[in-house]
Amino acid sequence: MPHCPRCPAVWQGVETICHCGACCRTFAGVGLFDQHRDHNGEHGRCLDPATVPELHYRDGMWRGPERALARRPRPRPRKDRPR
Repeated sequence: MPHCPRCPAVWQGVETICHCGACCRTFAGVGLFDQHRDHNGEHGRCLDPATVPELHYRDGMWRGPERALARRPRPRPRKDRPR
């Protein structure tokens, strides 16, 4: 099970989870991890995720806005098209 050697954080099951080795915060995706990094300066720095718009903490990690994923019906194959 993936874990951080510097803190007690443990996560499982999702390939897209990103844990920051500098500030020991866990994010629900690479883009969210990138949002918490300030790239100014020689090495950059971590921003407090609570100050990053649209990030919220839930289930042990920082997450982005919840988007309803509408399930679209699959298009039916047309009879006039060969398969």
